Amino acid sequence: MNDKAEHYEISADLPGVDKKDIHVTVDGDLLTIEATTAEENEEKENGRVIRKERRSGKYVRSLPLRADQMKLI
Repeated sequence: MNDKAEHYEISADLPGVDKKDIHVTVDGDLLTIEATTAEENEEKENGRVIRKERRSGKYVRSLPLRADQMKLI
């Protein structure tokens, strides 16, 4: 988070997360970034499933801000 005097600039690296799965909210002076991921892999042999894996995750990060300086772009 960078304080640019007139506004804050926030960047986040969320590898493997689609933009549609990122949610940014502001509640008072608290900015929250949430993201979810889900992946499913299946290995077949001769048309039969021999291995199936599922993975999911959730990222949540909250940052305190001064509401009078908050502007979402």
